[in-house]
Amino acid sequence: MRSFLLAAALSAPLFALPQASFADQGVPNTRIAPGLSVSEVAIVRGRLIITGSATPGVTVTLERRFQKVANAKGVFSFALLYTVDDCSVELSTPAGGGQAQVTGCGPKGAAGVAGPRGVTGAQGATGPAGQGFAVSGDWEVEHSYSANDVVFHDGSSWVALQDTDSEPGDEGSHWRLFAAGGPQGPVGDQGPVGNQGPVGNQGPVGNQGPVGNQGPVGNQGPVGNQGPVGDKGPVGDQGPPGSAGGMFAVVDADGTWQRGYPSGSGYTASRADSVPAGTYQVIFGSSPNDITGCAFTGTIGSSGSSGTYTPGFLTVVGRAGNPAGVFVQTFDTSGNLSDRSFHLTVTCPGLGSQ
Repeated sequence: MRSFLLAAALSAPLFALPQASFADQGVPNTRIAPGLSVSEVAIVRGRLIITGSATPGVTVTLERRFQKVANAKGVFSFALLYTVDDCSVELSTPAGGGQAQVTGCGPKGAAGVAGPRGVTGAQGATGPAGQGFAVSGDWEVEHSYSANDVVFHDGSSWVALQDTDSEPGDEGSHWRLFAAGGPQGPVGDQGPVGNQGPVGNQGPVGNQGPVGNQGPVGNQGPVGNQGPVGDKGPVGDQGPPGSAGGMFAVVDADGTWQRGYPSGSGYTASRADSVPAGTYQVIFGSSPNDITGCAFTGTIGSSGSSGTYTPGFLTVVGRAGNPAGVFVQTFDTSGNLSDRSFHLTVTCPGLGSQ
């Protein structure tokens, strides 16, 4: 009974549908379940078109996957690319559901001869950032964790499903197994201990010859006497900052880079004006900087050095098309995109000695 849905728009239909009441249009409704009726279920130009009525504000679910909310007049609609199997679809609300027959639908025909390949279309706009994971290291009993934090515990990785201070274990409402640890392999046999050779006298230090080709690994020789400690050499010049790790940025709500490390040419931040509020990019230098293998941590906070700030939260992910960038979206406490100043840290392995 399930049909294969090639594409669907949950937040907006693929093309606009009229929002007038079906009763005003004189279209009869077919009752599917209590408080749920349909006036049209048909395939139009290759798309499945569904229009109907339900209690205003009620969520209508199609095929247990796609949802629409009935408007103030009780009208809802769907428009999806659709390949039909049995000419019926399932519609439901919290009060119940049922099957609706698709008009303009017949048995699936044999596949036609493939047509010529069309011209490649223009590249679409970059999609919104997906939900990321925050790698939090080994699980600690005194630490509280947020949803999507990933921890290592008892040989396996776990991801938090909600804010929690419980211990990962059996899967439940707080934790889900992310990656199970494999069994420990058997211990190999210990090889025999060789005889220790005699310690030879230390010879004089010869002049350093040219570097030869690396030969095979020989047997370990005896330990020679330790030579004298040489004089301390001068301190060398400080090298440039590494391409990743130990970096941070403090960004104003309007996208201005307030302060950060490192800083200078190529270290910038900006707010995207052509997309919803609360959307930023932070660039840590230019090529060959590459932070795609690093961890990003951010928090809502004032760009000043003291005072208080309105609470909220943010999400972070690597910037598509720029290996030195981070894509940031900020939200208010209700989950709405909102312009907020924030602090962003980029942590990379192997930079603890900087």
